[in-house]
Amino acid sequence: YFSLMPGERILVFAKPEKKRYILEYTFINFNIIFLILQLPLIFLGLLVILYIIFGNNNNEIVTYLSIILAFLVYPLIVILINIWLALLSYKRHGYWITDKRLIIQSGRIRFRVDSIPLEYIQDVTINYSFTDLIFKTASLYITLGTFYAQPMGRSYGSMLGNVVRIRWLPPNEAKQLQAILLQLRNMVLQQMQRG
Repeated sequence: YFSLMPGERILVFAKPEKKRYILEYTFINFNIIFLILQLPLIFLGLLVILYIIFGNNNNEIVTYLSIILAFLVYPLIVILINIWLALLSYKRHGYWITDKRLIIQSGRIRFRVDSIPLEYIQDVTINYSFTDLIFKTASLYITLGTFYAQPMGRSYGSMLGNVVRIRWLPPNEAKQLQAILLQLRNMVLQQMQRG
């Protein structure tokens, strides 16, 4: 959620490729959440093992079902939670190009909005990583001027020094955004030189 400046117009709206975004965030978050939630599971597993060794083995079905629950169902629950979080994040993620700036919005629960004035864009390149080739996506690398004081964060992929990376775009859309950003940047710079 952001406000446009007086006289500002939205020219292009883009979103990452949904399937790639969901898969990436599901399994990145899966590792983090799984590790956090793994501690109680390890404790439960130790209790089950101690019960098997020292406990009453008259009810083996309950014992085996508790092992299956602990080690098979638990990761499935974590994956489903991560898919839900990824869908929520995708719904709130977007890129807007206006006639004055690039706006990037993201967030799962909270919104984060970053705004990059077009005059600070030095170059826009397209990169295809190995996983981009598999999923038929591309990443835009936007090099910013050295005087741009950028916010720190990872809201749109990552910020690498003065490079903003916009990931998981369909290749044709990445090429279109590259051309539009460079054209608008050139127009803004020409207007600044004249005036």
